[in-house]
Order: sequence, then C-alpha cells, then structure tokens
Amino acid sequence: MNFKTEFKKEISVCHDSSHGSTEREKVTMNYSVWADESRQKGGYELYSDCEEYYAEGELNFTNGELTDYDGMYSLDLDVIKVLGTWGFDVADMKKTMER
Repeated sequence: MNFKTEFKKEISVCHDSSHGSTEREKVTMNYSVWADESRQKGGYELYSDCEEYYAEGELNFTNGELTDYDGMYSLDLDVIKVLGTWGFDVADMKKTMER
C-alpha cells in the first residue's frame, strides 16, 4: 500500500552550520510525506513558503518499523507522527528524537 500526505505548519527555524546558527524565525513550512509499504521505503520534503528553508530525505523501514532516515540531523516529529497514523512502528525512533 502507498501512503502520501501534505500539510502546512508554522514552526520556528534557523540555519545551523559549523560556523554557528542564525536567529530563529517563525515561518510556514510545507510538508510532504510518503511511504511505500511493500518496498519498505519512503521519503519526506519540507520547504518554507519563502523558499529559504528546505530539507528532504529518505525513510527506511524493516518489517514496518522505521529504522533509518537521512537528509536531516534530527527527523521532524511531525513526520514521525504521520508515519504512526499510517500504522508504521515509530516508537523507538520517536523516543530517540524526543531526547
């Protein structure tokens, strides 16, 4: 089964790098999350309306459990929550991200 959803949310963001961080600002982010249950793969994309902030990455599952991701240092909790509503096991990943 294939899953896909899109939504918007206002969040506080900044640019982080080895040179430091910019000041946080509130922006509206567009979320796109998808998963293919049979292939045990998925992905996500986040971008601001002003197109200054952007992130994307891959989601990897093992027997329906989210076991790995790439693209961001810390996977957004809203992405994890969406996967949970679709029936994927996200308990371990959610605990890791909430620390």
